Amino acid sequence: MQGKARVCSWAQQGMLVNKGLCGLLVFAAAALSAPMNAEEPAPIANDSWSIWGGEMRLRFDSVVLQSLNVDSVSIEGGLATQSDQRPGMAITESSALEFRAVRDSIHAFTDGRLQLSGELVLHQGEQTHRLQSANIQPGNTPLALSLVDGNGVTWFELDHLHYHLISDVSDFRAWNIDIRVSAELATLLGQPLATDLYVGQAELQTHFRQTQGIGQDPEYCQPIRWPGDLIDPDDPAAGTYEADVTLNADFPNNLQVSVLRCETLDRTCDGSGGDDARMVIVPSAELRNSDNPNTAAIPWFRKFLGVFPPYGNDQHPLLIWNVYRIENSGERIKQIGRSGVKHAYITANSGCNGGCPNTHPQNNFRILWPNCQDTYGAGDNDNSLNLGPRSEVVPQTAQWGRCGSVYDADCNGFDDFPTIGDFDFRTEIRESAIDTSIHIGSEFHIDAWYLVRDDINIFNTMGSRRFFPVYSNAWFLSTSGQDFMQGPIIDRWVSPDSVGLSERNRLLESPEGHLKLAVKVRELSAGQYRYEYAMANFDLARARTLGFEPNLEVVSNRGVIAIELPLPEDASFEAFEFFDGDYDDDNSWQIVRSGDVLRIKGDLDNTLDW
Repeated sequence: MQGKARVCSWAQQGMLVNKGLCGLLVFAAAALSAPMNAEEPAPIANDSWSIWGGEMRLRFDSVVLQSLNVDSVSIEGGLATQSDQRPGMAITESSALEFRAVRDSIHAFTDGRLQLSGELVLHQGEQTHRLQSANIQPGNTPLALSLVDGNGVTWFELDHLHYHLISDVSDFRAWNIDIRVSAELATLLGQPLATDLYVGQAELQTHFRQTQGIGQDPEYCQPIRWPGDLIDPDDPAAGTYEADVTLNADFPNNLQVSVLRCETLDRTCDGSGGDDARMVIVPSAELRNSDNPNTAAIPWFRKFLGVFPPYGNDQHPLLIWNVYRIENSGERIKQIGRSGVKHAYITANSGCNGGCPNTHPQNNFRILWPNCQDTYGAGDNDNSLNLGPRSEVVPQTAQWGRCGSVYDADCNGFDDFPTIGDFDFRTEIRESAIDTSIHIGSEFHIDAWYLVRDDINIFNTMGSRRFFPVYSNAWFLSTSGQDFMQGPIIDRWVSPDSVGLSERNRLLESPEGHLKLAVKVRELSAGQYRYEYAMANFDLARARTLGFEPNLEVVSNRGVIAIELPLPEDASFEAFEFFDGDYDDDNSWQIVRSGDVLRIKGDLDNTLDW
């Protein structure tokens, strides 16, 4: 997925189209000193489990509630509010919710309900909306839940949960659960556009029962098969285990997207013609490890947890996301927002088929097993404790430079717990960038990419989804009915299979990373053409580092500083436009023509980084 995509476009006269498309392209990097496919395990005699009792805690985002004209949420007859302001509701002992699991990897919530005591009350001006006889039931996807009233009306969808079955005490805990507005509640509140809007997080603490022991892990779970390990130690020719994680194309709600706040005094957005504030846009993301005979387990160690195999550090995947606008009936693509880096820190290992889920003694939520999936919701992806800049990462190796980072400035191996504001390392996008009254006929897309060390295919670990922005007291970004597409967003703009003279999309692959350049050509008049180039730097960087893992420091990770395009001397050059998505017109790349070469270049302070 592209980090800092830049679009170059210009019109030329008297230039043959085939020469413009087929010429040599030169990239100059900024010069600095230099299975496992095991059979499905036989189901245990009874893989139906049940949970009951305990409590549910809720934390609503007050800024997002304002977009629904909801002043506050209270619970009558509930549990005492905790120090972190999470009101709670008790779960009665007389109700139970069933789910299907193999070893302790949950596949689906299947039946039953958890009955809650107390009433959830939404205060909206003079009105109050009461969730009476509230209960939790299986949701609209296998690993989701619904918060339903006594009449069977769904108020909230609960999804993207992390969970833990604590066998020693028979406790079931689920946390980081996104709370999303149902279609029924959105209509009740007078904001039908708010369907699927993220409004907060929930946590469940219950008990569980199963009729048969979990059993032992299959023999292929031990020893752990890390990326690079020999499949057959006695036969190196048999190859090694490989990392190949995918952004889950089978998950129907992958890359749901919400606006969480704007940079105004009250953190709300005021729409077209207002302050044109910066906004925070956050997606959810769902991934799955592959299921091939040589699929490796993926290390998932939280930063500062310690030093672990296979890399001798606290290796974990990294997540980034970007926002795009496709203009003029598909003629032009612009990147209009980019995130920092989200440090992954736990893996749930749900929906496992033939893997080695959480029963493994070395796992403790720190390993993603083959054919297991994991999830991070919008609330989790907005957590300041796990966000940082892209400048700290060597992208082609997915290595984080802990030393000198925002979390360990003095390189002593301990978390500094820095103050990270609620706009730091988030998307940087203006309200006007998604205003459809300004950008008439444009399409809007979000993409995301998990950087996984030693991943053999970075492109199936990224994907995109179209959304529709509408302002109604707040920005609502609907993805309803829009398919998730695996792969980079630039492939939506121009297909890699294009072979004609009007558009091309080509990949540059080198030991220092990957980059794509795509072009569309339109004839303006006889002999006059407009060329729209989009360059996407995925992980191309000439990194300069100090030290070694676990004490690695990334001094710099500069990317592309110039491109050169052929331009026949007898062709006239008329105009040039440049856009890089940073909303700074003073740092645009410059264009220089010399003979039959057109050179477009930046400087050391404004390279095209990943």
